[in-house]
Amino acid sequence: MPCPNSSDNLKFKASRDQFRAHYLDRRGRGKSEGKRQGNKVKPRAFLVGKNIYLRPITEKDISSDIYRDNIMTRELQHYTLSGRFPQSDWAIKEHWATVKQPQAVSFAICDFSTDAYVGNLALRFDWVARHAEFGRMIFREYQHNPSYSLEAMTLLMQYVFEDLKLRRLWGGGGNPSSVPSLLRLGFAYEGRMRKHSLLGGEWRDTFIMGLLAEEYFAIKQGEQPSRSQSHLYSQEILRKVIQIVAKAFNVNEDNLSEFSGPSDVEGWDSLGTMLLWSYLEEDLDLEISADDMVWITSIKDLSIMIEGKVNG
Repeated sequence: MPCPNSSDNLKFKASRDQFRAHYLDRRGRGKSEGKRQGNKVKPRAFLVGKNIYLRPITEKDISSDIYRDNIMTRELQHYTLSGRFPQSDWAIKEHWATVKQPQAVSFAICDFSTDAYVGNLALRFDWVARHAEFGRMIFREYQHNPSYSLEAMTLLMQYVFEDLKLRRLWGGGGNPSSVPSLLRLGFAYEGRMRKHSLLGGEWRDTFIMGLLAEEYFAIKQGEQPSRSQSHLYSQEILRKVIQIVAKAFNVNEDNLSEFSGPSDVEGWDSLGTMLLWSYLEEDLDLEISADDMVWITSIKDLSIMIEGKVNG
C-alpha cells in the first residue's frame, strides 16, 4: 500500500485548518470574530452578527413568558395560524417537535450585548428542490429596533446560500407590515394567494416573497438583480410615478429608476407607503385599494399597477 504523500498531507491539514477557522469565526468563537466583538465569546452561538447572534432554540425558550405572551397577541393571531386555537403547553411542544433536522431548523435571536431573547427564526427545507421556507418573529417588546429582524435575516440568507448552497429562500404571510423589511434585503414579490387563510373570522390573502441564490450574490456584490418588466407599462406612466415617489420621500428624481424601492429609498417603510398611497390617489385621481398596495416592491410594480388602472 503506497505511503501518503507528505505534500498532500500538508495541503489537507492547511485546508482543514482553514475550514475550522472559518467555521469558528462564523459562530463567534474564532480569533477574528472574538476581537471584532470586543473579545466576547458566545459558545452556544451558531451564527454571529454585529448586534445579534443566532443559537438553537431550547425548551426553556418555548416555555418562557415572553414567547407564550407574544404568540397570543392580537396582532399575531390576526395574521398567523396560532390564533385559531388556544396555545396550550401541549400544543406548543407538539409544534416545536415537528421542527426536526434535517427537514427543519430553528434559531433563537439574541441581542449580542445583553443575551436577551428577542425572537425566533425557522427554516423548513426541500432538499430535492434545494430551497427553504423561512418564518420569523420578533417579540413586540423589541420591535422598536428594526435591526434585529434585518440582521437576523441577513445571517439566515448567508447561511442558506453560502453554507447550505440552496437555490431559493422564500416565505409567505398575510401581514403587509413585514413586506418593507424583506424588500430592503432584496426579496421579490412573487405572488398572492387570494383569500387563502381564514383568520379571525375573515378570509385573508397570503403573499409570497422569495430570493434566488443568483440574486443574493448579485446584491452582495452591489449589483441590481435583473427583474425588468418594462413592457408592462408606458414610459409616461413610469415618469409620473417617479415624480410622485420623489415628492413623497423628498428625493431627486434623477436618483430613481424602475428598480428603486423600499430597499434604497429612505423613508419608504410602512408609514411611508401610506403617504405615497395618498399622493398616488390624489395626483392621479385614482382609487387604490390596500390589496393593490400590499404587493408593491418597487417603482416598477407601481407603474404596472397604475398602467392597469389607467389603460387596463
